[in-house]
Amino acid sequence: MNDERIREVIADHLKGLITERGDGAFAHVSDCFGCDRATWSRRNGETLPWDRSPEMCLKMQLGVEIERHVCDGLEAEYEANEHDVQRDVRIAWNPAHGVGKAHFVERDYIPGPGEIVGHLDFLADDQSYDKTTVLEIKSTSFLKGRAPSEPSLHYIEQTATYGIAVGATHAGIIIVCRESGRIAGPFWLDLPALEFATIERAKAVLEKTSGLIPPPAVPRYSWQPRYCGLGKACACAASLLEERLAASIAAKAAAV
Repeated sequence: MNDERIREVIADHLKGLITERGDGAFAHVSDCFGCDRATWSRRNGETLPWDRSPEMCLKMQLGVEIERHVCDGLEAEYEANEHDVQRDVRIAWNPAHGVGKAHFVERDYIPGPGEIVGHLDFLADDQSYDKTTVLEIKSTSFLKGRAPSEPSLHYIEQTATYGIAVGATHAGIIIVCRESGRIAGPFWLDLPALEFATIERAKAVLEKTSGLIPPPAVPRYSWQPRYCGLGKACACAASLLEERLAASIAAKAAAV
């Protein structure tokens, strides 16, 4: 093979590392930190399959491998301390039913009305002391190589939803840098303090994204338009582009 073909083979393989789960029509735990308009569009089949670059697919797969290795170590320790461990388990939860009402389901489970689905990274259950620990493993690139002193808010939203859904007594976040291998955390959440807002947000996601009329396009975090599944159809991204263009024109005019 020539050099170009070798690069093509590698790129094609990397793009095949990540596949869709096929549950895009359902509300997900991760939608709790998402833009409701983007979620509505995905659930209604308006979002095109994400054409991820080979580089993005490789980074995502590295995240999967990081999670696996971290969870391997956690599993060995928790099991040695007589905990029952479950990993990458699918749950379904009706937030209207409250704390601890999630149930574990198979991957082909079709959620009922009012249910949201998700995949827990790590759950350790100590039945002797009635304690359940939920841990979410996140891989990222530490800003300027510095480990964060606290987790991102969207990490907190997602982890709190899992913890409250399954009735965990402890829920934490572990963050690993893909470049340096450094680990931050665990960052433990105050689940009782987050309970009300978490349940209300999950109920709002279901209400806003299950109807026939799309909700307004309002990103909940500034970075979301850059990763919106609607691509060029993302109203927020288009608005940001217009703002930047207007600012650039104004700056050039002021410099004249």
